Order: sequence, then C-alpha cells, then structure tokens
Amino acid sequence: MKREDIKAMVDESFNKVFSGNTRLNEGKIENHSSDELKKYYRGLRNNEEWAKEKQKEKFDAISKIDIEKTLKNIDE
Repeated sequence: MKREDIKAMVDESFNKVFSGNTRLNEGKIENHSSDELKKYYRGLRNNEEWAKEKQKEKFDAISKIDIEKTLKNIDE
C-alpha cells in the first residue's frame, strides 16, 4: 500500500469521526474506556508500581518497531 493511499484512508476516517458531529460532549468516559484501561490510568496517576511496569513494557515494545523498514514496505 502506498503512503498516498494510507493518507487518504486516514483523512477519510478523520472526516467521518469529526465532521458533522453535533453531539454534545459531556466529558464522560463510561462508554469509551474499558474498566481495565481505567484501572491502568488510575494506577499511573497514583504512581503504582504495577502500572509503571506495564507502561515500561509498552514503551519497550514500541521502541523495537523498525519504522524505516515499515515505511519501506509501505512504498513497495
């Protein structure tokens, strides 16, 4: 898949999500986050060790992604 195709798909997705949405934003998260995700963020907020370890695991996994290789594969 070419970058232009990916950009077009992302642009279309943003337009679908953010255009024409007249719903009132009440600032509620009940329908948008799982209980597990809320627990994780509360753990980070409270500086809990298990949450910090989970965050480190996520950062470590992200740092192992070879972006240049991914971009090269996209352009082929």
